[in-house]
Amino acid sequence: MNTFVVLFCGELAPFALEPFAGGDSAFIRSLRAASSFAGNGSVLVCAARSRNSGYPAVDSARLEALIAESGVSAGVHVEERWTTELFYSVLDREAGNADHAALFFGDCPCIDLALSRTLMDRHLTYAAEYTFADGYPAGLSPDILARGILPVLVRLSAGETGAVTRTTVFDTIKKDINSFDIETDIAPVDVRHLRMTLACDTRQNFLVSEAFHDITAETYAAMVETRAGKLRTVPAFYGIQTAGGCPFACNFCPYPEASLSRGTAVTERTDFMNREDFSRIVDKIAEYSRTAVVSLSLWGEPARHPDVAGLVADVLKHDGLSVLIETTGIGWTTETLDTIAAAAAEAGPRMTSLPAITWIVALDAAEAGQYGTLRGIQDTDRANTLFVEALSCIDSLAVRFPDDVWPQFVRMNENEEQLEQFYRYWKDKLSRVIVQKHDSFCKTIPDRRVADLSPLKRNPCWHLKRDMSILIDGTVPLCREDVYAKTSFGNAFTDDLAAIWNGYHSVYEQQTACVYEGICGACDEYYTYNF
Repeated sequence: MNTFVVLFCGELAPFALEPFAGGDSAFIRSLRAASSFAGNGSVLVCAARSRNSGYPAVDSARLEALIAESGVSAGVHVEERWTTELFYSVLDREAGNADHAALFFGDCPCIDLALSRTLMDRHLTYAAEYTFADGYPAGLSPDILARGILPVLVRLSAGETGAVTRTTVFDTIKKDINSFDIETDIAPVDVRHLRMTLACDTRQNFLVSEAFHDITAETYAAMVETRAGKLRTVPAFYGIQTAGGCPFACNFCPYPEASLSRGTAVTERTDFMNREDFSRIVDKIAEYSRTAVVSLSLWGEPARHPDVAGLVADVLKHDGLSVLIETTGIGWTTETLDTIAAAAAEAGPRMTSLPAITWIVALDAAEAGQYGTLRGIQDTDRANTLFVEALSCIDSLAVRFPDDVWPQFVRMNENEEQLEQFYRYWKDKLSRVIVQKHDSFCKTIPDRRVADLSPLKRNPCWHLKRDMSILIDGTVPLCREDVYAKTSFGNAFTDDLAAIWNGYHSVYEQQTACVYEGICGACDEYYTYNF
């Protein structure tokens, strides 16, 4: 049997070349695993001069030097940048007379060769065309392909210019899935709900991989249970309140009442976070998390910040960080949007391959009447004027950020009848729409959910695991659900982020033991997920 093994390195992040778990890097570990799996077959390392997004790729000369130092025999194929179509074309050409092809990724340090060989045995026993492991943590094993289907995959991927990802093979095959003989090794305990990726592509995944560096297909279920706290590494999402005011006092949002309790109506507030303070926080984030999404919209309308474009630039000067702006679509000027677009273009692609800026525009209605009702606007003409402004904002954003603008609809009893109309309109116009469930903020406000979407079995909160919320004065509450900031774990202006983050790790640990104290007991957001 002749197996052609591909080690794909066209999208490597710098973390893949850093020392891992006190030893060799993820690249060297995956290279050795690929070589061992190949046996008498050949190994081809696929490198690039640029990642698909345009972000600089790991230098192929450096990879060649590392391969030489490792003593592993492997060829190197370099492209300017990889697309899905190009990837299959190269595989088909380079596989030659091989019987099978196996796809590994060069940033996966935890390959289980026993599981990988079990997959190959299954692949051969059942004469499969495609074999993969399902339900295990991602990154434990390769995808295995029969040589004969490579030309078919070339045809199926014709014209596809997207990046090669860990799901590329399955995504291509599912276009005509009934035409292929597929085998899977189904995990005895399905952990897909944990979104656990054993790869060194982000700082967070690097740390998870290190914490589980000795994981195998035999031990993963027990390890996930006994080391559950290790899945919480460093924040991947920072929600920052950059402005205090908002043009609306929406009846489905707790912020107007929370603001009023502090003495000022939300529609009258003019306070904002000083740019110098914001910039210092962002520098801390870049040092601590290295890869993260920074939202400017924890509460309030970011358009009300006098230098919101400067805030965006402060985030984007760090290539591991991306920006999220959730907005009402009210108050944006052409000049501000142009300045932000220019800052994004100048900053260039992100290390994470996420967009530099993602926009979410809250509409929650398909027409002005419902829009005004939800926002407490009594004047019909004013509701119509503001609705038109929000729609115009989406159009302006779509010109400047064509793939990164998302109209949003918070689904509630009050607007349920307009959901289908809203969805169809925006799906047709932009091909993108967000339908979000209503959040009662731990029963702080009336529950307006149309349906209960909570899972049958509760798992630890995604937001405690991944998010840090920072209020306009630097206060860090437990999470966004703590609307009144009844519990503070420090101040991001003055305190070390690691100390703040570790300060409420015990709350996450409690949840791994199914203990939900305080507001967590009434929370219905634990299963929702930010970028």
